Amino acid sequence: KVYNNAPQTQFRTPNFRGPIDAPLTQGLAALSTNPMLNASLVDVFAMGLPRTVVEYKERNKYAGFEMAFREFTGTFIACFSAGLFGQMINKTMSKRIQPETKSFQLEIGGKTVTVETGKYAQSTNGSVTVRCGDTMLFVHCVVSKEPRVGIDFFPLLIDYEERMSSIGRIPGGYNRSEGKASDKAILVSRLIDRPIRPLFPKGYRNDIQIVAQLFSYDQQNQPDTLAMLGASCALMLSGAPFEGPIGAVRVSKVDGQLIANPTHQQADKSDLDIVVAGTHDSVIMVEAGCKFVTEDDIMEAVEFAQGEIRKQCEAQVEFAKACGVVKEEFVNPYDTTELKNIINEVAHDMIFDAYHNFDRKYI
Repeated sequence: KVYNNAPQTQFRTPNFRGPIDAPLTQGLAALSTNPMLNASLVDVFAMGLPRTVVEYKERNKYAGFEMAFREFTGTFIACFSAGLFGQMINKTMSKRIQPETKSFQLEIGGKTVTVETGKYAQSTNGSVTVRCGDTMLFVHCVVSKEPRVGIDFFPLLIDYEERMSSIGRIPGGYNRSEGKASDKAILVSRLIDRPIRPLFPKGYRNDIQIVAQLFSYDQQNQPDTLAMLGASCALMLSGAPFEGPIGAVRVSKVDGQLIANPTHQQADKSDLDIVVAGTHDSVIMVEAGCKFVTEDDIMEAVEFAQGEIRKQCEAQVEFAKACGVVKEEFVNPYDTTELKNIINEVAHDMIFDAYHNFDRKYI
């Protein structure tokens, strides 16, 4: 019998001479001490194989020599295979239990943000966890090796997923499952997409999917800009021809002081709520919601955000170098130089004249 909750089995080494003792004992010991294997599998090897060897002696009294030799040969092969199998599984599992992780920290608005990779989703092209306080996101990126046949656009898919479990709740209803994406989740997905999409080379058609999952939410640190930072880090680790990295920061103004990545409570007190995303030396996207603030306040907030973005970009570049990432070289296969020259020769002067000479007359 095989019991699911059986205690650790004490093995009996078969009482006969031969080279089978060592691999059998080592293999069964490797299976029994490995915590990632089910106890029932251990009991099958522990109770089945040694008992077969012991029962061989009893049956040998009544069976012929030929039958005894066949049983002994089969038992020898089975036990020897069990020893090698156990040693192989033990080595493989020990490597998977301790994955190599790398991380870096940076300070944004007086709060420490930690980015770590190597622990989860190792089969993806790039994956990171981003943590600020007790808010934690898991962001991973997958890039296809070849573009799909007949596709004529850049298939970039961004998916930001909120979970009720991140605040310690279970969804209501009969199925107890998550519903469709909320309006906030859709807006955050667009917020991630806008600064990333323009930074891929022209003619790139490989499928790219970025999924940001909110694992934990402390209801203070806002996760949207952290998701944008995580998406950029995952892309940098994927090796895709991404002309980044990017950084993102939310800026509010409380008591005359600009705050980077404010909490919900600080943002509610501010008349300025602006999200800025960009590269090391340029601003790509600005999204703002303000209550009658001046243009000077907006420009001051953008300049303040650019300094925080620059720190994020520098940290990501160093992190990618530390991880040994080799970026893919991409050459645009769709050369339209000949078509561009034809359009310039035929229509450039007419289009220029149409935009500047409003009293034109064409025959």
